[in-house]
Amino acid sequence: MRLLITGGLGNVGRATAEHLTAAGHDVVTFDRVTSHDLAWEHVTGDLRDAIGVRQAMRGIEAVVHAGTYPGDGEPGEEDAVLSIAVGGTWNVMTAAVEAGVSRVVYVSSVNALGAIKHEHKPDFLPLSDRHPRNPVSIYQLGKHLSEDVCRSYTRRCGIPTICLRPTLVAVAARTYQVWRGESGDDSYLHERLAANFGAYIDMRDLVSAIDLALSVDGIDHDGFLLAARDTSTDRLTTAEIIQRYAPAVPWPHTSLAEWTRDDPYRTPFDCSHAADRLGWTPRYSWRDTPLG
Repeated sequence: MRLLITGGLGNVGRATAEHLTAAGHDVVTFDRVTSHDLAWEHVTGDLRDAIGVRQAMRGIEAVVHAGTYPGDGEPGEEDAVLSIAVGGTWNVMTAAVEAGVSRVVYVSSVNALGAIKHEHKPDFLPLSDRHPRNPVSIYQLGKHLSEDVCRSYTRRCGIPTICLRPTLVAVAARTYQVWRGESGDDSYLHERLAANFGAYIDMRDLVSAIDLALSVDGIDHDGFLLAARDTSTDRLTTAEIIQRYAPAVPWPHTSLAEWTRDDPYRTPFDCSHAADRLGWTPRYSWRDTPLG
C-alpha cells in the first residue's frame, strides 16, 4: 500500500515510516524538514500549504497524519499552533478526499480529552474514551478540533478516520534509563505524575496501533486512548500517585483498590476501547525493557 505520513521526520512519524517500510509498504513522508538518504520517498512541505499537501497526496492510498505543532508554543504563537494543527488537518482531509484515499489515521493525543495537566483534573478515573472532551490549553484545543475535523469529513464524505490518543510517548533508548535512575523528589518525575499520573506509551506500541488502524475493518470514525499497562515510576504506587495528585477525583465504575488489586503500578488509564475495537493491547514496559 502506498502511504503518506505527515510529520514524517518527527519522532512518531519516523518510527512509523521505518516500521511500515520494513513491512513492505510504499511510504512517502511529508515534513517541513528536508532530509536525504532515507529508505523511503520524502516530500518537503508545510501542512498549511494546501497545494503542497494536495500534490503530496497524489497516488496515496492511506494516510497517517502525525504532523502537528509540538505543544502550546511560546506566548504569541497561538495562531501557529492552531493553523498547523487544525488548518493542517483540514488540508490533509480535503486532499485525502480529493485523492480518493481509503482512510486517514490521525495521531491525536490524550490531550484531546482536556482531562490532564496539573489543575485540569479528569471528571473520573480511570480515564477512558468515555470522558467528555474539555480542552483548556491551545495544544489541547488543537487536538480536540482536529478530531472534529476528522469526524466532520467522515460524516460528510464517508472517508474513515481513526484518531489515536497516545499519552506520553517514550523511546526506550532515550527515556527508560532516566526513569530507572531518578529519585523520588526528581522534578521530572513530579512533572509527569502531576500532568498525567505517570501514564505513558512505548513508541513501539504506538506504532503497532497505527499499523492496526490502517487495516482494521468496521470503523467509520472513532478515538482510542493508548497507554502502557503500568505507570512510569516505581517510586510511588498508583494508589499513592492518585492520593497525591487527584485525591478528589471519583472512581464511579470501579474502585481504586479493585483497579490495582493485581498490579499496584497499573496505569489509571483505561484502554479497553482500543482492545475491543482495534484489537490493540500494549506489549512493552519500561520495567522489563533491556537497555543496550
